[in-house]
Amino acid sequence: MSLVTVGSGRCWQYSHNVGMRQTTGQGFSQPIGVAVGKDGAVFVASRGNPRITKATLNHEYLTEFGQREFTYLTAVALDQDDNVYASDEWLHRIFIFDSDGNLIESWGEAGEEEGQLYGPSGLAFDSNNNLIVANSRNSRI
Repeated sequence: MSLVTVGSGRCWQYSHNVGMRQTTGQGFSQPIGVAVGKDGAVFVASRGNPRITKATLNHEYLTEFGQREFTYLTAVALDQDDNVYASDEWLHRIFIFDSDGNLIESWGEAGEEEGQLYGPSGLAFDSNNNLIVANSRNSRI
């Protein structure tokens, strides 16, 4: 369902509008990141009630996960196998889930030395499936 928004002499047309303001289930609470899987599933990271919601662009709620793991969720990304990576800026950790939301592993420790994280706030994968982490509090990638 398309939505057109006009403001300040500009016009934006959105191809899809998914979700609503809600702390569980079909809605989102302060969504801060989104990733789309190979099958079209949409993974939305919500900060307000930290979790990742898996849904479709047709408003079909599939599942949510990560409620027990996150304190201050900051990013979500998918690797080439559609595993879900999420960063938590407060815990200085990266979490890895399968596409169904099962925790595979987590890693990271606070610090400014090589290999340590201090406020991981952005995630992306390069063409070789290497994870790139934006480490905000020590200003490095």
